[in-house]
Amino acid sequence: MVIGEGQSQIVEIATPGPQGPVAPPFNLGDLPNVKVASAVNKSLLYYDSSTAEWRGDAIHTVITLTDGGGF
Repeated sequence: MVIGEGQSQIVEIATPGPQGPVAPPFNLGDLPNVKVASAVNKSLLYYDSSTAEWRGDAIHTVITLTDGGGF
């Protein structure tokens, strides 16, 4: 089949196959090297290279970033 200029054709291909099990839900604190035990409302996740951990705490929040971030 030849499709000329200005013409289009839609082709749909479906290949059903086996599906794996649904992944269980998890929290950020369940991940290795993520510390969120001291997280507060609107905490931001950041990387702390001195401890090699991702952290969510009261130090870096949406409010501290915008109100005291020096923008």
